[in-house]
This record gives sequence, structure tokens and C-alpha cells, in this order.
Amino acid sequence: MVTGQGESPTGPVQGFVANTSLSATKTNTPLIETPQSISVVPQDQITATNAETLSQALTYTPGITFQSGAYSRINDDFMIRGFNVATGASGMLRDGLKLQSNVYDGNQEPYGLERIEVLRGPSSILYGQVTPGGVVNAVSKRPTDTPFHELNAEYGTYGRTQFSGDTGGPIDPDGKLTYRLTGLWRDSGNWVDHVPDDKLYIAPAFTLRPSDATTITFLSDYQEIYTRFAPPMPFTELREGKIPRDLFIGQKGYDKYYSQSYTLGYQLEHKFNDSLTLRNSLRYYHAEVDWNYLSYGTLRPDNSLTRGVINRDELSNGFTTDTSLEAKVETGPVQHTLLAGVDTYGVGYDTNRFGGTVAPLNDIYDPIYNAKVSVNSNNTGFNNSGSQIGVYFQDQMKIYDKLVLLLGGRYDWADAYNTSYRNPLVLDALGVPRKQSRSDSAFTGRVGLLYLFDDGLAPYFSFSQSFDPTALNAGISKDGKQFEPSKANQYEVGLRYQPPGENFLISGAIFRIDQDHVLMTDPEDTTYSIQTGKVRSQGIELEARASLGALNLVAAYSYTDARTLEGQLKDQRLALVPYHNVAVWADYKLDGLGIKGLTVGAGLQYLSSANIPGVDANKRPLKEDVPGRVLVDAMVSYDFGVLDERLTGTTLQLNAKNLFDKDYITCVDISGCRYGEPFTLSATLGYKW
Repeated sequence: MVTGQGESPTGPVQGFVANTSLSATKTNTPLIETPQSISVVPQDQITATNAETLSQALTYTPGITFQSGAYSRINDDFMIRGFNVATGASGMLRDGLKLQSNVYDGNQEPYGLERIEVLRGPSSILYGQVTPGGVVNAVSKRPTDTPFHELNAEYGTYGRTQFSGDTGGPIDPDGKLTYRLTGLWRDSGNWVDHVPDDKLYIAPAFTLRPSDATTITFLSDYQEIYTRFAPPMPFTELREGKIPRDLFIGQKGYDKYYSQSYTLGYQLEHKFNDSLTLRNSLRYYHAEVDWNYLSYGTLRPDNSLTRGVINRDELSNGFTTDTSLEAKVETGPVQHTLLAGVDTYGVGYDTNRFGGTVAPLNDIYDPIYNAKVSVNSNNTGFNNSGSQIGVYFQDQMKIYDKLVLLLGGRYDWADAYNTSYRNPLVLDALGVPRKQSRSDSAFTGRVGLLYLFDDGLAPYFSFSQSFDPTALNAGISKDGKQFEPSKANQYEVGLRYQPPGENFLISGAIFRIDQDHVLMTDPEDTTYSIQTGKVRSQGIELEARASLGALNLVAAYSYTDARTLEGQLKDQRLALVPYHNVAVWADYKLDGLGIKGLTVGAGLQYLSSANIPGVDANKRPLKEDVPGRVLVDAMVSYDFGVLDERLTGTTLQLNAKNLFDKDYITCVDISGCRYGEPFTLSATLGYKW
């Protein structure tokens, strides 16, 4: 019997196989009836793999590759189908609403999530301004009707000490008011010397049911992150092993990264009757970042290293709303699920950036951290603000219970305002920064067609579009120019297989995405972006998920050919996108083999080599590839309840990541590389009651 029957699209999943999702349609739609690629990573998988970041949680998801920044712990930074989906790049959602506008506000805490949903391909019909690769919707833990409590203590490599807890249940006897409180505290080192990995996370939530027809859930969280930034380094020097993996190039008295962020919001649902439902969601986001670091300069023959000075003070906020009306009607043999709505998105991001001077690091193999840092430059930062409003309509038609036809359309209006504090091209006659503005609008649509066979096969075709007014988030180029909006089209053909009553799901898709006005890192100043011509990404994706008795399994394969068609980097493959990506995780309870209480698990990830796009001094393409890699993870857990019923709910879990300590690097460009995470080991003692 399928364990997910009756599963809520925002609730927990038993095992690794979800059956429904809100992300693809904003309605409670079975995955087997969804004509677009989507993956759901449940909390059970996050726990089994002991994922510390969203990037780690999505390791076993097709179409996903990691940016090097994913290892810095200050942002969620990865690619879907070759397109950037960082926290500030219009691809990150929290509970169906857009998240922060600043890439470096801090990462999302996986322990605070019920599930992570990855919708691949353009999705502007539902979410407006998003990147064409897709969206990642992180679904918060919600209040529960049944009381439960959980405490965990973890210790691991680099002195990692972490305590976490999760509790929920009814507050009043009638269950009209329920709560959830999730929290985490961590004090840890890092594989880079003198770089902490400290975090505080608290997420209270309440659900109020004033009547049987109305539900209001209040969601909030507060987060602090303290670490130091590991700046990018040149590819050649990392490839040749000249730079120690644990080298800290900053100054302990100067380098710091400290962020504070919080969110406040609610989700309301009112059912007028069985056929008509009103939903309204709102969230306010606020973050402050105090961020100083020394950047990599030139490695000298005597092993000393010149460094640059970066001093950043940043403030960002966002306000998002979404209101929709869902109606279920029948016209003869056709069952319609109609959805109409309006959403708004307002953002503000202010960054003050200064430079300075510092003496070189004396010796990268025997560093002494006693240099004085002087911050003495003019402000080189900028201010972005803007708003977007969109109206959308969707009709999900199910004809004779076999044929699914999905039609949707949306119109967006976006306004962006950008001010550069550095560039004389955007200063008025008195030298005061001049605000630039632009307005954009666009229609986007989606068409999907799917057929449900009795044996569980569901082939589908879809066409979808995206619209991203990049000036709203990306701001301006180094020379003070605003960016043009970017648009993309995708064609996708796919197949799902889930026999009735079985708890496994197999999915496959072939896709092609064409995008214009693409943003890429400015090779002359990596803190800014440039806008190129057209990009095409095409490929194949396969995914299998199963929870069958004692076995949990997830397997993913991606073939992605993503390259620039027009512009300075014509015919070059995009950075960080290997042709081949294979990932498999399985865990198995050994009770059936006579070893009660013991579960073992292992994961493997293979990535082929990835291109480093760019041109040399003669404008010829670089001929450099980041080498491929094979990484292995492992897990062992034990349930002490089999020894004594008084120990019921007590578990001990060991997780090893990069088990064989593979040296590898990731790069966004020739000078923007980092070492990957080395071998780590953690032990988590948990108690549930």
C-alpha cells in the first residue's frame, strides 16, 4: 500500500516517495498527473544523509550541480539545468513565496524544512520573475495535530557541536490552536583554518482554525550565522596543488561574516464549499550582513601572497504576497480545477562596499596573521529596489479520468530602481549618485498534456516560459548600465511510472531551454555581472525513488549540454555544468537479516568534467576543464528501543561524507575556484517521544 495516500502537499512524507506537491500547479496535484519535471526531497532523506545545507540535501536530485559558494555556508548556490538558482537569483522560494534578494544573506536551514521541492524548467506562469532552470521551494515544518517532541545532540569533525530540537502539537483541548517550534544551535570549525561554522536558528509556527472552513498558519524564523568567507582562488594554482586545502588567507582580527535574518508571514485558506477555495499568503523578510574579508591576489615565487581588502555592510528586505481562488467544476466528461490569482513582490537591497590596503601574507605554508588592514577607499556599492505584480490563470482539465490538459497564462509588470555609489557615469553634476529606473512587462504561458494509463505509465509533453527582469535583483553592471529583461522558452517530453498501490516512482524527461540576455560573472570584476547573448540547455534526466519495506532508494542521472549560442563566450559550455551527473543513495534496515535496530546506508555521486568558460588575452577560448570526481558517503544508525522498551525513541546515527577524502575543486570561472569539502564524520544522538 502506498504510504503517501492522504499525504498533505505541505506535510511530512513517510519514506522517500512523495505523491503530491503544490509547487508545480499551486494546487494539490498528484505528481503522476503533473506534466513537468519535479522532484520532492522529504525530511526522511534529509535526516538519513545528515544534510547540512540545501546543496547537500539536493545531491541526489537530477539536474542539480553546485556552485563553489555552496561550501561557504553563507548562501544556497547551485544550478538547475545549467542555470543559476542562488538565493538572490530569482529561483529560491520558501513556502511558495520568493525569498531574499541578496545572494549572501545566509543559507536556509534544512532541519527547519518538511520537504524540498525542485520544479525544473521555466515556471513564470506561477511565480513571475524566476530563472529558466526552475525553482527550489523549501517547505517549512508546520504545526501538528498530534503531540511530538524531538531532541538531538551531534558531534563531529572540526569540533562540530550541534544541538537541535523540534516539538509540536495542540495547545487547546479542541485542537483549534496548534504549534510547532524548531530550533538549532551550532558551534563548529571548518576545514579551512580559523573559519567557524556557527549558527542559531529558531522557527516558531502556529495554526489557528476559527472554523471548520478556515485555517490560518503563522510562519516565522530567526537566524544568525557567524563564519568567515573563504574567497575564490585561481584554477591553475588549485589544480596543481600549490594552495593548501586548509589555508586561511585573511586576518583573524579583520575577517568576519555575521548575518541576522528573520521572516514573518502567514498562509490563510478558506473553503466556501467543496468546490471553491480562497488562499492568501504573505511574508516579510529582513536581513543585515556585516562582512569583511581579504581576497586572493598574486602568489609570489617566495610563497608570499598579495591580498585585496573587501569591506561590506549590507541590508536587504522583501515583501511578498499571493492571493488565489481555486474552483472545481465539471463540464460533461471534463473535470476542471481552475485557478486565478495575483501576487506581488517588493525588494530592497543596499550594499556599501569599501576597499583598502594590507600587506601580503608572509608564507602560504607557514602563515603569520599579524598584518594591519586599512580600509581607505570610496564607497563602491549600490542600491537596488523594485516591485513586481503579476496576475495568472490556470485550468487543469482531466478528461474521462485519463487525459490531463494543463493551460496557463500570466502577465507581469516589473519596476526596478538602481543607484551606483561608485560610477561617475551615473553621478549628477554635483557628484550625487543618480537613480536609474526601468519598467518591464511580459506575458508568459504554459501548456501541458499528459495521459494516464491503467498500469501506471504517464507520458507527457509541456511547453513553458520564463520572464526575469534582471534589473530587479542583479542591479547594474560595472559601468553603471541596467540589464535587459531575460526571457526563455522550454520544450519538454517526459514519462512517469508508478503502478497503483506501489510505493515507488520512476521519472524521465528530455528538454530544451533557450534563453536570451543571460547574466554571467564579469571576468574583469567578479563582484559584478555582464549580460551576454543567448544560451541553450538541453538534456536528459532520469530519477527513481522507492520506499519498499526495509529499503529506501533514490537514484538520479542527468545529461546536460548547456552552452552559449551568441556573445563573447559563443559555443562555450556553461560553468559548473558537467555532461554527466550520477547520484545514488540507498539505506536498508537489517531487521529481516536478524540484526534488529541496525540500518546501514551509502551514497555515491559521479560528475564528469566541467568547462571553465572564458577567453585569454587574445580573445581565444580557454581550454581548461574542472576534473570530474566520484564521492562516496555512508551512514549507520541504531535504534536502542530494540534493547529495552524504556529506550524507545533513542537512536544513534553516524554519517561520513566524502568517505575516501577525495580532493576536488569547483569553479565558476578561471579565477573563481574553491576546494570541495573533505572527509567529515559526525555522530548524532537523538530522542523522540
